[in-house]
Amino acid sequence: MDITVKEISKVYTQGNNKIWALHKVSAEFPESVFAAVKGPSGCGKTTFVRIVGGIDEPYDGQVLYDGTDVFRLNEAKRNEIRLEKIGFVFQEPRLFPTLTAIENIYTPLLIKKQKIDKSHINELCEKLGITHLADRLPKDMSGGERQRVAVARALSVDPEVLITDEPTAHLDHENSEKLMEILLVLHQRLKQTLIVVTHDERIYKKADMIIDLDK
Repeated sequence: MDITVKEISKVYTQGNNKIWALHKVSAEFPESVFAAVKGPSGCGKTTFVRIVGGIDEPYDGQVLYDGTDVFRLNEAKRNEIRLEKIGFVFQEPRLFPTLTAIENIYTPLLIKKQKIDKSHINELCEKLGITHLADRLPKDMSGGERQRVAVARALSVDPEVLITDEPTAHLDHENSEKLMEILLVLHQRLKQTLIVVTHDERIYKKADMIIDLDK
């Protein structure tokens, strides 16, 4: 899926003041590209990818999925497209605390009422090195393990686009390297568009393209 962003802006109101999180930002993400989004803290990186992924609506501008303006669709249709085509991994894994790792991974499939392909899920878990975590609750996992479970959950429905917001922010150097290596291998194998928000030069230097936000 090709994604085209045309002059999107996002503004927040604080009292009588308007704060621009984004101002007329444009970008193009060809199908299967690995794109890195970088820039100083507070420049709007998270806001940008949340709009690109159809979660937050822009103040103005367009986000086109294969030529269709996603924000001209009704909310139900937009949610359907997001569930079918977009996978998200946030800075915090946001796992359901009372569900085991495997139950968390199954969640998007259950929401979609889609048949669970256990061989596909098992392969994902094996690639991510989390097979042994299947029956563990999030409280019994390390930060890196929870993040890898979150990646498996996002990939369980075979999204066309995977968006990750600072996925290595709370990981040590070794686990950061491991997680990004896994994401890149899966990206190349599954031919998915991969959009990564990162401060890490080692990560964005590997990208096909860089979106550099400032101010």
